[in-house]
Amino acid sequence: MKNIKKSFVLGLLSALIIPFGVVSAQEGNLPPEQVRNLKATPDTEKVVLKWDVGIDDDGYLIGYKIYFGTKSVQNGEDEYYESEVFSESTKTTYTVEDLDPLSEYYFAVTAVDDEQVESPNYSDEVKAAPLVPKKEFAVLSARQTEPNQIVIQMSDEVMLESELDAFVIENMDTGDEIFIADLSVSGDEVTITIDDELFRSGDEYKVIASSSVVNKYGDPVSSGVTDEVTFTSRSEAQIEEDSRPAEEPVAQQPTQNDNTSQPDKASAPDQPGAKHDIGNLVVDITPLKAEGTVMVSWSQIGIPSIADQIIYVKKNNGPWDNGYSFGPSTNTITLEVEKNTKYEIKVVAVDTNGTESAGQNAAFDTTLTKSGGSNLLVLIITVLAGGVFILTRRSS
Repeated sequence: MKNIKKSFVLGLLSALIIPFGVVSAQEGNLPPEQVRNLKATPDTEKVVLKWDVGIDDDGYLIGYKIYFGTKSVQNGEDEYYESEVFSESTKTTYTVEDLDPLSEYYFAVTAVDDEQVESPNYSDEVKAAPLVPKKEFAVLSARQTEPNQIVIQMSDEVMLESELDAFVIENMDTGDEIFIADLSVSGDEVTITIDDELFRSGDEYKVIASSSVVNKYGDPVSSGVTDEVTFTSRSEAQIEEDSRPAEEPVAQQPTQNDNTSQPDKASAPDQPGAKHDIGNLVVDITPLKAEGTVMVSWSQIGIPSIADQIIYVKKNNGPWDNGYSFGPSTNTITLEVEKNTKYEIKVVAVDTNGTESAGQNAAFDTTLTKSGGSNLLVLIITVLAGGVFILTRRSS
């Protein structure tokens, strides 16, 4: 009885080192030898495997089996690997793709000969963790927080190789460059101090980041995504007004807007001296590469008699479209964009008399997006009071 138990235990232990799905060697047919010198090199969301050429003494090899999973078989964490793939090739390299960069994987390889017989044992096990994809480093937005202060939002932590030529601020109407007196960095925000006497309230300004602006990995700003943004300068009174908490508007269903005035022909508010405008317009390109969308957000400055808001869009320096109407209560939208396209947007407020405010502009580029070839812009808005509405296209 003891001999029987001993034989059973030895047989069970031997089975644990045999790869799952192995074809047993027939009498007189030798299986391939164990694969040697397996190495794993991590790459972005994948791992590249390499090993020595396999040996089959009585035939030839037709391919290799690659085993992998998040648990070690060699260390007894699991009996079998979670996944396997057959590489019908004599190449001694294979790339395992679509791996989770937040997980560590274990790998082993076997050889398969012309009789469909597999190596009786796995290769030595190796482990590797795929690399996390690099986040595109870009300028997201610029906003004026003080009469002499501009805050630039970046998509990643900022390191400056040189503060002298890191950023340029330029008046888009006159082409004049604004002198930067001071610059400081805090995480992913850059604060610039300028001579406010050079600023003209209501003018459009462009902020350009140079190649000396890098993230913590040393990657420069991606000009293929966006390395510049625009903002509208404001007076001290406007900045103070914008910092005050505005009354929350009542959400309502958006309606068709027949006001056909274009962004460059916006008229003044209906009440003299009344604050009736859009401020802090920000385009967040963070979801651009993964989802083919950008997030657009802004704040309402006062606006006691707002009836509607409109976003105008133009592509590749072409004409403005007729605008999209989305009601008075929204301050965030998701914009689905076409790839390889330069965009400029403008958000305006409309009062109860149908008069549009001056609004605010922003520009961005979608060169590296993977959003597909849609010819129509699809805009979805989230109302502050809750719920989701579809934007209404304005009449031509």
